[in-house]
Amino acid sequence: MNLLTLKKGNKRYDLQINNIKYCIGNDFEEKYNFVNILKEVFLLSKESEYSINNSGQAQVLINDKEIKVKEISFYQINHHYSITNDLKLTAHSLIARYLEILIAQDDNIDTINTINLLLESFTNELDNELIYPKFITYTP
Repeated sequence: MNLLTLKKGNKRYDLQINNIKYCIGNDFEEKYNFVNILKEVFLLSKESEYSINNSGQAQVLINDKEIKVKEISFYQINHHYSITNDLKLTAHSLIARYLEILIAQDDNIDTINTINLLLESFTNELDNELIYPKFITYTP
């Protein structure tokens, strides 16, 4: 277990986490503040000078070590999430981001190269006219 600490001004949240953490409760104001600190750090939202002067900068620490935004993947899913829409692999698709991470790993390079070779051979077959269309249209 790791200790996740979120700090901003006089607010401090300490949570024991592993991979996933669900925050459930009726104190909506505290949950709202907690989520805002996370968004402020990970979604790189700009803080006003007034906010920084009055409450300080938001910090996220794991085991008392400040984390960098580039080292952590942060995804927020709300009750409007639809896996059928996410399967379309749009720019904001979580599945597309997950596939990008998998492709970037060294373990998958052999599989990706095999898929590349198969696609190249398929396009070569199409170029060599080994596959003929069933319908040929003629224009007068």
